[in-house]
Amino acid sequence: MRKIAIFAALAVLGAGLIYADHTYEGVADVHDIMELVQKPSMDQLAAIMKAGGPQSEDDWKHSKAYASILSETTQLLLMGGRVKDDVWTNGATTVITGAKAAVVASDAKDLAAWKAGVGQMGKGCRTCHKVHKPPEEKAQ
Repeated sequence: MRKIAIFAALAVLGAGLIYADHTYEGVADVHDIMELVQKPSMDQLAAIMKAGGPQSEDDWKHSKAYASILSETTQLLLMGGRVKDDVWTNGATTVITGAKAAVVASDAKDLAAWKAGVGQMGKGCRTCHKVHKPPEEKAQ
């Protein structure tokens, strides 16, 4: 959880710099963003989904945090020259849309909307991974 909080702070700081007098310059590569931020966040959401959805106040709070981090870091994947093609853009946009819906649903504690948002995020991930995830990582 501490790693996620650190990366969340970095993502928010990075997003804020875009709107300041600062030109965005990507430093992290796609693999690092995926492995250290996105996969752990999506794994946590999948575990909550497997349990039937958020069950407690902490679950709702955490599911909102994981979805918001996924939205932010997915936006980073669309910046800094990382986009490879329309598949990438479409998959990322689907993740962002689903993540935003999951954040709103978490605030409202709307289980059906939360499940739909998380499902949309998974669909966006699969869209891109089918084309761009290296074969050796698919086997893991």
